[in-house]
Amino acid sequence: MGQYTDFIHFMGGDLWGVIDKLDYLEDLGINGIYFCPIFTSASNHKYDTIDHFSVDPHLGGILLSIL
Repeated sequence: MGQYTDFIHFMGGDLWGVIDKLDYLEDLGINGIYFCPIFTSASNHKYDTIDHFSVDPHLGGILLSIL
């Protein structure tokens, strides 16, 4: 339970979606965002990290990590 194998079972967006909305969030007066772990993991909560050196593919993967 709590595991997903594809986007159908993944509840949430990706970090690119957050980046796209940064101006909107700033306009709302938001000046900080708390993220749960973003590293590769087999669960939705990501606290059971498999690889501390790679961004989970569901959240943006290697393209995001080069930012």
